[in-house]
Amino acid sequence: PKLINTGSVSPYAAGLLSFLMDGQASVLVAGEVGAGKTSLLSAMLLEIPQKYRILTIEDTHELPIDELQSLGWKVQGMSSQSSVLRSGAEMSPETALRAALRLGNSALVLGEVRGEEVKVLYEAMQVGKAGNSVIGTIHGSSTENVYERIVHTLGVPPASFKATDAVIICSSIRLEGSMKKLKRVSRIAEITSAVIENPEPSDIFTELMKYDASQDCLLAEKVLEQGQSELIEKIDRKWGISIDRALKNIELRARIKEKIAIEGLKKSFLLEAEAVSQANNMFWLLSDSVKKGGSYEKECGNSPAGNSAGNSADNSADNLESDCRNDLETLYRQWETWFENFARKGSDKGK
Repeated sequence: PKLINTGSVSPYAAGLLSFLMDGQASVLVAGEVGAGKTSLLSAMLLEIPQKYRILTIEDTHELPIDELQSLGWKVQGMSSQSSVLRSGAEMSPETALRAALRLGNSALVLGEVRGEEVKVLYEAMQVGKAGNSVIGTIHGSSTENVYERIVHTLGVPPASFKATDAVIICSSIRLEGSMKKLKRVSRIAEITSAVIENPEPSDIFTELMKYDASQDCLLAEKVLEQGQSELIEKIDRKWGISIDRALKNIELRARIKEKIAIEGLKKSFLLEAEAVSQANNMFWLLSDSVKKGGSYEKECGNSPAGNSAGNSADNSADNLESDCRNDLETLYRQWETWFENFARKGSDKGK
């Protein structure tokens, strides 16, 4: 929400990133120095459900590990040696990574992806031994730069690079030639699963969202709007829901992020990690509650059985779709009621 108010991301982009983190996607956040990579990565960590363990590997401590731990996340930080300063008690990046991989089922967060350890990481990702998801930052001003750096500079095979689900580009934008630089997410792109011999970087990526300087906003591309994203489909298959359902879930998250951002303009405490984490936890709690005792997806026609049954009559499908919309609206209204009470109590406490 704080990044929405600074203009770094749009509400819909915030909803999409929340969906990707919840869906255990492996994501690289790229950009030049000072473009806002670490700030975005730190915000994205709040979108990982607290039931998952998070392992971080950094040589320079920038991620808010202590704060996340105090808020209830199971975070374990591992220090690695700087590529410049090879002294001290820290492990080498490769040793730290191998130790993290042995710990198994966790979200793995790398402060920076840059050395020989990257080959070890991608080998593990390709065979499914890198935990729930892998998230990290890397220097690069475009998706093509990221591909060139990982494949040609660091020596990761093109087929292994496809273990990455998405790349997010952070940029410093000078609107209309202004001397002031604005931190913006300029692209969100997924990696195609198509097998291409000797691929060019442009063959690898499909843009989901792209920055429009004329509107100073990150806008969805048609492939996302029309439900043709391979990554969204990958997550909806894992969750047992339809692509339409997944897109509505993203829209719901976007509404929630926008609501927090708007209220946060008047009550700044709502933009802090503690309040955002409570808002996210309530969203997950209500999501489970609205599922009606586990029958939620079946009733919405999003399980394989539900889909085949829904095909028997057009009017039945229409009714099921209406029920799904109503359920998501119910979820939002319940969350909104909680949030407004939460915001009011927080304001009263601060008086």
